[in-house]
Amino acid sequence: MSQNIVSIKLIEATRGVHKEIFITEKKCEITDNSQTKKKLMNAQAWQRVNAICEKVALENLSKYESSSRKRANDAALQATLEIATKTKTYQSNIFDHDNPPKEFLELIKELKKL
Repeated sequence: MSQNIVSIKLIEATRGVHKEIFITEKKCEITDNSQTKKKLMNAQAWQRVNAICEKVALENLSKYESSSRKRANDAALQATLEIATKTKTYQSNIFDHDNPPKEFLELIKELKKL
């Protein structure tokens, strides 16, 4: 069953560093500090991302826990994942950018390929 995803946002940040990936069916914006690159979203990439999202229980997104806490002492960027559907926005707990919860690890890897 389709979850009707309209956008996905991955934010990674710490003091002095802000990275963001924001995608919709039509566009992809990648920000690294104050530099933003915009491009059209490839239809095949959007389909891959959606197929991966189908494996993630969005209603549980905020319940998944990171297995590390390196972000607590600035050894890793703190990251959050936000997935918006036509009816609701789901947000994860904060996690280490290099160690996301296993439940959406595949999605994070796919986003970083964009």
